[in-house]
Amino acid sequence: MAVIEIIAKIRDFLNTHEPVSEECHVVYMLVEIRKILEYKNCTQFAILKFYCDWAVHITKKRYGPIKGILDRIHDEWFDKNDIMISGRKKETVTFISHSNFKKEMEQFLKELVLPLGLMVPENWNAFIRILNSILINQPIVMSPAYRKIKEIKLVEINKEITAVTVLFS
Repeated sequence: MAVIEIIAKIRDFLNTHEPVSEECHVVYMLVEIRKILEYKNCTQFAILKFYCDWAVHITKKRYGPIKGILDRIHDEWFDKNDIMISGRKKETVTFISHSNFKKEMEQFLKELVLPLGLMVPENWNAFIRILNSILINQPIVMSPAYRKIKEIKLVEINKEITAVTVLFS
C-alpha cells in the first residue's frame, strides 16, 4: 500500500471519528501513522514514533532518535552518584505531560495536510485519556543493550491523573 493511500485512510478516519472515542480508534491511528513514518524512513518525529511503538509493542529494541530523550530523562532523574533526584525537569515533564508528543502529532498532521480536529484541546484530551488507558500497566521494556533504563511504565493514580515510573538498569 502506498503512502498516499495510507494518508487517505487517516484523512477519512479523522473526518469520521472526531473526537476519537474508542481504544481501537487510537490504536488504528497510531498504527497507520507508524506505517507512514516507516515508509518515509522519517526520524523527525521521534516521540510520535515512540508512542506509536509503545501502543502496540511491549519491548523496544531500536532507539534511533529517542535514545537522546531517554538519556536526558536518565540524567534528569539521577545525579552523578546515581541517586534519584527530583524528576521535575524539562525533559521529564514534557514526556509525562505528552506536550512534545502533541507538538509532533500536530506537525505530522499539518505536513500531510490532514484534518487538525484532533488537536482541539477537548479532542486531544480524549485521545490522551484513551492512549493512557492502553499504556497503563503495559511497560515498555528496553533491550539489555540500552544500559540506562530498563523499563518505562504508565501508572494510573486516579481517573484523571497518570504517572510515569522509570526502572533504571
